[in-house]
Amino acid sequence: MAEWRFDDEQPVRITSRTICNDGEAAHAMSLAGMGIVLKSFLDVADDLASGDLIQVLPQHAVSAAPLNVVYPHGHQVTPRLRAFIDYLAERLAPAKPSPGSAAGS
Repeated sequence: MAEWRFDDEQPVRITSRTICNDGEAAHAMSLAGMGIVLKSFLDVADDLASGDLIQVLPQHAVSAAPLNVVYPHGHQVTPRLRAFIDYLAERLAPAKPSPGSAAGS
């Protein structure tokens, strides 16, 4: 038995014939219609937009997890690294779920 944790709520116990601890495999299983999955919006945004996945349990919210770029202390930030950091900041900043979109199938 597994548990899903949502914001400001008690954990929800999940009973399933299949439990997967690999994010990519869980995503593929949800696309194959094998059940629901709790995934980051970034992981499923295209599937939601295309209609391949639909949101279930919209009343349950999950906070965004931080994403950090790390590099060795004392090293100069090269133009290549600066470009990568800027790319991530630009690419990930607008990736927020709109009302009515989340993970699930």
